[in-house]
Amino acid sequence: MSRMEGGDEGHVVELGAGTGQVTRALLGKGVARDRLAVVERDPELARFLRRNFIGPRIIEGDASQLSRLLAAHGVATVAAVVSSLPLLSLPAGLV
Repeated sequence: MSRMEGGDEGHVVELGAGTGQVTRALLGKGVARDRLAVVERDPELARFLRRNFIGPRIIEGDASQLSRLLAAHGVATVAAVVSSLPLLSLPAGLV
C-alpha cells in the first residue's frame, strides 16, 4: 500500500472489510483508529471486526446506503474511501 493522501481532516472509510486485512494495513500505515470507519454488510464479519479491532467505527450495513450509514454513525467528513468490495461477485443490480 502506498502513502495515503487526504490529510488529517475527516474519516477514512473502508468498504467491504471482510476479515480486516485492509483494515490492519490502514492502521499499520498510520490511519488513526478514531478516523477509520469500516463498513461491512455481513453480520458475522461485522461481529468479527468488532471483536478484533478496538477503536475504528465498525458499521454494519450495505455500502449502497453509504450516506445514510455514515450520517447515522456521526461520520460527517470523509477524507478517503478504500474499497475491498468484491464487485465482480455482486449482482448486477447492486453494482
